[in-house]
Amino acid sequence: MGLYKYLMHSNPAHLYPEQAPYETGFFDAGDGHRLYYARYGTPAGEPVVYLHGGPGGGCRFNEYRFFDATHYNILLFDQRGSGKSTPFAGTANNNLRSLVSDLEKLRQKFGFDSWNVTGGSFGSTLGMFYAVTHPERVKRLLLRGIFFGDAESSHDLINADGLLKRSRNQWFQEYHDHIPPAERADNLAMPYYNRLMSADESVAIEAARLFMRYDSSIATKDPQLDALEKINQDPRGMLPISRLFFHFSVSEFMKNDYKPFLLNGLSKLKMPIDIIHGRQDWICPVENAIELHEHCPAMRLTIVENTGHGMVEPGLQQAFIAVTDRWKD
Repeated sequence: MGLYKYLMHSNPAHLYPEQAPYETGFFDAGDGHRLYYARYGTPAGEPVVYLHGGPGGGCRFNEYRFFDATHYNILLFDQRGSGKSTPFAGTANNNLRSLVSDLEKLRQKFGFDSWNVTGGSFGSTLGMFYAVTHPERVKRLLLRGIFFGDAESSHDLINADGLLKRSRNQWFQEYHDHIPPAERADNLAMPYYNRLMSADESVAIEAARLFMRYDSSIATKDPQLDALEKINQDPRGMLPISRLFFHFSVSEFMKNDYKPFLLNGLSKLKMPIDIIHGRQDWICPVENAIELHEHCPAMRLTIVENTGHGMVEPGLQQAFIAVTDRWKD
């Protein structure tokens, strides 16, 4: 749900040029969490924030290249427990309401009356929640790879079930067979949650490695084998996204039906909203984007053909940039 640090192509020509941030730092969000951030572009420019996926995916801090730096004042940051933020893979006081609150605190810290909000995968979930609860603070909203944070979607990804039965491959089988049959039953959520939260870090790391090999194998239209091998080389680095995804799934997504709340709230919003989704998204099915658009037909929907879930996909990058360029008009 958002990991693509090992999936990025070297230097796609359609991205905006590389640059150094004009400011970096840590923001004290409270509850023992410090969020790493970096700011790019033009300090007096149009404010925009990019929300990474996961939960726990962290930024690569090259996402500023989806925006024209001569026009935008760009904020990238690692959410609670993610990337360079501390504590590492921390689950305490880590929930949707806290992440929405962090976003609002960051807006206030940097002195923006309102801003443009963009995000993908779980970042779309967070962006939708923020827009519904703080609509007066959102100028425009760009959502990529729609995920509603609902029980059905979490269950289907964890178990390759429902629409995601098409995702059952050799890496799913490896992840699935790690759990003994008697413990497995018909749901891998609690067995993996318990391992990922284990005090024995070796147990947690192996669970994270197996989940992320499965997850990353379906993050693009076709598996990228070199990326899967790199996960084996850095299994501890897989802990934040794995642990936080199962933490959010067990503690929130599987206990709350957020979809009706989001669909109802989004249908009342007045700001321009764009949706981008890959047709061959094996993590967040394209049906999510179609359902959102049917419920909110004023939104602009772009379905990118022959394209999967992760922002490594050139088609998603180009569609994303087309929107942020259009916003300049």
